[in-house]
Amino acid sequence: MRTAHGSWAPLHPDTLGCRSNLALALVRMGEYAQAVQLDRQTLEDRTRVLGPDHPDTLSSRNNLALALGRMREYTQAVQLHRRTLEDRTRILGPDHPDTLRSRNHLERALVASRRPARRRGRWLSRRIAPR
Repeated sequence: MRTAHGSWAPLHPDTLGCRSNLALALVRMGEYAQAVQLDRQTLEDRTRVLGPDHPDTLSSRNNLALALGRMREYTQAVQLHRRTLEDRTRILGPDHPDTLRSRNHLERALVASRRPARRRGRWLSRRIAPR
C-alpha cells in the first residue's frame, strides 16, 4: 500500500522488512542500542500487523534476541530465543531451517550467558590464590 505521495506506508510489510534490515545493518556496525530499539519497534508492529505467529514476526523476535545478546543482555536474549524456538517448532516444525537456527541461537546465548561468570571466577581465583 502506497501513500498519496508514492512512498510506502509506515506499517506496510515491505516497510517493516526494510526496518528489520536496517536493524541488522546497525548490529553489524556495532550500534547495538539503536538496533535493539528498532528491533523492538519492528517486532511490536509486525505482531500487530501480521500476527504473533507469522514467520516475519518470529524473525523479528529472533533479531531482537540476537541484538540483545550483542549488548550482553543475556537474560532477555535467552528468554526471547526460547520463545522463538518454541513457536518456530510449533508453527514451522522441528526440522525447518529457521527452527534449527533458533535452536543454535539459543544454545549460543546460553553459553555466552555463562561465559562472563566463568571468566570473573578465574580472574578472582588468580587474584586470591597464594603465590
